[in-house]
Amino acid sequence: MSKQLILFLLFAMMHYMTVAQNYRVTGTVSDKTNRERLEGVNVLLYVGKEKKLLKFTTTTTEGSFRMMIPDSLTGKGYLQFSFMGYETLRKNIDHEKRWDIYLSQKEMTIKEIIVKAVAMTIKIFSIITAVLVPRSMISIMIINI
Repeated sequence: MSKQLILFLLFAMMHYMTVAQNYRVTGTVSDKTNRERLEGVNVLLYVGKEKKLLKFTTTTTEGSFRMMIPDSLTGKGYLQFSFMGYETLRKNIDHEKRWDIYLSQKEMTIKEIIVKAVAMTIKIFSIITAVLVPRSMISIMIINI
């Protein structure tokens, strides 16, 4: 009976050690100017000098994200936050568990924009400040950035 108890405790400790090797990072990504939360921001976990992509996620409709990070990556990797029209931000991995990220808008020169909505295609040759089409019905392709 004591052998069974020792084996049980050994397996329980191994499970605890495996779980303890990861920690959860949560946070939000917002616009630096107006503090508005950003949906769909790419959050990428890179490791090593060769910048190997290990994990990725995107922010939710509320601009929040979460990711499990291996404890062994502390000081060896970074999270990269990228979103079209904003500067890419890199943040080194430490044991910080809550990250509030603010991205700065960047200027872009666009030669041509093609907007597809439902079954029509419109070519636009000048910069547009706003497109009043429901987000779920459009896809935008930018050419020659």
